[in-house]
Amino acid sequence: NPTTADNVVASGSGTGSFNSNLTSLDANTTYHARAYATNGLGTAYGADLQFTTLGPCAGQTTVTYNGYSYPLVEIGNQCWFQDNLKTASYRNGVAIPNETDPNSWYNDMSGVWINYANNPSFDDAYGKLYSGYTVTNSNGICPTGWHVPDNAEWFELFDLYGGQYLAGEHLKDVTPYFDGLNTSGYTGRAGGETNSFGDSQSGGVKGSWWSSEATSAFQLKNVTLQDVDIDVGYQTYPKNTGASIRCIKDQ
Repeated sequence: NPTTADNVVASGSGTGSFNSNLTSLDANTTYHARAYATNGLGTAYGADLQFTTLGPCAGQTTVTYNGYSYPLVEIGNQCWFQDNLKTASYRNGVAIPNETDPNSWYNDMSGVWINYANNPSFDDAYGKLYSGYTVTNSNGICPTGWHVPDNAEWFELFDLYGGQYLAGEHLKDVTPYFDGLNTSGYTGRAGGETNSFGDSQSGGVKGSWWSSEATSAFQLKNVTLQDVDIDVGYQTYPKNTGASIRCIKDQ
């Protein structure tokens, strides 16, 4: 049972009813609390109250967004989509063009998408490949309350599993061709990417995800997982290349 020798929140003095707010609590943690009152005769305690805080997903297990249902995974203090994004429109309903013409893909600066090898059957397991311009489009690619992770959020994830140079195998899915452990539950799959003309490449051996971290008006940071590597690639990609998107919950 907690006592005044533990963490204390002062709620006032005198007689009457008092309310207290407990803040800065850790997620997924069980706490004990009880009221107390002190006067000239000593300290009296109320009943011990036990409660467990919610995790970063606040009890949610799925999110439905633009016709698709996404399972959620809690990793440390972060809440992630466990699948790659599949939406064909922004959060406000504005359509994202499905661009299959190489020259049009190359020249687009608003945001486009394509399925790997232009094959819709890849959509279910791997999601769509989006140009980096969808990430910076003001219409918003992730649902309200969610966003494309930035540099700090990616590295917070890596650091939970030994840092950038060790985390790769913990983020990769457990499949014969991708050689992952998936200790994290991130379930990164080898959905490939595209070059600056929208041509698909590296499917089955590489997963590629956008960061929202811009290095110029034409470049963003990008995260990659490779089939035989235990590290995570973190490099700069032109925004007219295509990669997967994962959404992370606002904090």
